Amino acid sequence: MKISLSLPILFAAGIIFTGSSAHGQANSLTIGDPAPALAPHKWVKGTPIDKLQKGQLYVVEFWATWCGPCKAAIPHLTEIAKEFKGQVEVIGIDVWETNSAKEPYLPKVEAFVKSQGAQMDYHVAADAPDGRLAKSWLTAFGEAGIPTSFVVDKEGKIAWIGHDPKELQTVLQSVVGGKFDVAAARAKRESDKKPWVELQAAFGKRDFPAALAILKSAIEKYPQDKGEFMFYYFVALSHTDPTKFKSEATAYIDEREKSADVYNMMTAIIANEKGLPKEIYQWGLTLVDAGAKLKIREALFLNIGKDICLNLNDLPGALRYAEAAVTSSQGDTNCTDNFRNRMKDERDELKKKIGG
Repeated sequence: MKISLSLPILFAAGIIFTGSSAHGQANSLTIGDPAPALAPHKWVKGTPIDKLQKGQLYVVEFWATWCGPCKAAIPHLTEIAKEFKGQVEVIGIDVWETNSAKEPYLPKVEAFVKSQGAQMDYHVAADAPDGRLAKSWLTAFGEAGIPTSFVVDKEGKIAWIGHDPKELQTVLQSVVGGKFDVAAARAKRESDKKPWVELQAAFGKRDFPAALAILKSAIEKYPQDKGEFMFYYFVALSHTDPTKFKSEATAYIDEREKSADVYNMMTAIIANEKGLPKEIYQWGLTLVDAGAKLKIREALFLNIGKDICLNLNDLPGALRYAEAAVTSSQGDTNCTDNFRNRMKDERDELKKKIGG
């Protein structure tokens, strides 16, 4: 479960967060509610499923071609489809793809699915350009990350929502065996949602000390969700105690073996948060350089470096990073045309401001 913050794409804890969530809204759906209609834009693989039929169990997983954790889950979903063949229909719904006249998303999705071959052996469909399924499923249930799996029971109701393929497999064994307690799962989800609602209120007021207290309590109570909480913990800590933020962030980076994901997390925080001490922004640039040297999402890191320089009011430095990001993106097959063009536009705007 995630709260709403305006952030760059964040890779953490095996889930990709988009920075938006419906948690805490009165109209959010939850476990035990009827499953929304399933009407994808196009079926890409497997027999089309026009309607979720009562008497049939389904897994509906939301994913994207650019999402590393989603791609890692594909073999597990295929295993689940084989294990529960004849009992459960597994459906993958591609969402949140960039789409433009120059780079339409459907051919990219179709090519990706074809490249997976037998490794992706279940029904696959793509959402419409307006993201109607992402809205009616993910947003309506307050989910802001992918991959996200929904289990739909034989009554056509949502029995479980989660992100872990292994947990999904255990849940399905219980559901198929008629032993799964939907009421208990709903109660747990509602209980788990409470700290996120409180956290959303604290961040909304920019009451970072209160947010930090909520987070410390939540991490202690829900250690299994520490990976999700830690991002917001470091956001709050960066404002309440910048010195402690730097020392704890350094330790966390080491703990996470200086991976691209953890560098992405810390640099995104430093780039997004305004009003931090100059020393933190300068330190953030050293993290950007370390992340870029890994040659994984290099253009993304360099673009974040541009944003940190802007926080320092260093326009020449921002331009240097922007130029490097554009250059790096040219040979990066993971960069979409939309992202590449956006970086070019931002670079050109910097040139105009500087007068170059």
